[in-house]
Amino acid sequence: MKSLLPSLFIGISSLFLISCEEAQKVPVVSADPVPQTIQPEAYSASAFEVVDSTGKFLGFGYDIYNGSKKMIHQSTIPGEPGVNGFVSAEEAERVAKLVIHKLESNAGFPTINRAELDSLKITLQTITQ
Repeated sequence: MKSLLPSLFIGISSLFLISCEEAQKVPVVSADPVPQTIQPEAYSASAFEVVDSTGKFLGFGYDIYNGSKKMIHQSTIPGEPGVNGFVSAEEAERVAKLVIHKLESNAGFPTINRAELDSLKITLQTITQ
């Protein structure tokens, strides 16, 4: 019986190694869909009026699309506190163009800071509620 135990151990170990080796040869197929590459030439922007729940005008915002899919909905001036929109559709579109440029440059998440708002001559307003 003692002489069978080492042989049995070697046999089981060999089967285990062979089965592991076979498992590595099986191709792995992921159930996750392959992410599609965003095509920079498909970006577009549109400005819109922002109103509160009572219908009070709060300024302008912008949407950024990739083809027909809305990627960003920005109803306030980015990087600024509060619910203030842009004073004009033109100002909203200037910032939207900068965001699109950042998206096309693959520069990560397209954040906007105060210096960029200043360089685009964005009017920072305070809306009283």
